[in-house]
Amino acid sequence: MKHFFKYEFGYLNIDKHGLYLTNTGNWSETKGLKERNTDTPKYNFRRFRILIYLIISLGTLAFTIIGLLFQDMPSFKTLIFVALISFMIYFLYKYLTPELGPQFFIPMDKIESLKEVEKDLYITFRNAQDKSETFRVKNIQNYNIIRFKEAMVSD
Repeated sequence: MKHFFKYEFGYLNIDKHGLYLTNTGNWSETKGLKERNTDTPKYNFRRFRILIYLIISLGTLAFTIIGLLFQDMPSFKTLIFVALISFMIYFLYKYLTPELGPQFFIPMDKIESLKEVEKDLYITFRNAQDKSETFRVKNIQNYNIIRFKEAMVSD
């Protein structure tokens, strides 16, 4: 049986073969995933581009706000404009957050332990080089952690 769980940076998919960390939760995305290893780059080019875009957007907003602070009396339209840009950047960040998450596969037989700490789940496993590694799944909801543990037992 296949299950998937949303967390802060994407989805955690699970089936009888193992755990898959993906951006969309789509099972077709799991087919090309490789095991995590020490050679796996921490940042891919797409993630780098998104982060640069967000930094430039926030910098532009900061300079706009600083410019407004030095005006005698900023107009109401200008303040509304800055507020709208702020909300757009925030929602853009929330929309692009799943693209920032890692993508890899953990075989079921290599999982050593699962530890729940508040809204986070720590998965200790052996990577492709057979070295022990711990990965933190951030902000997974409590009901999802319970369902996740049930799925681990049932598969």
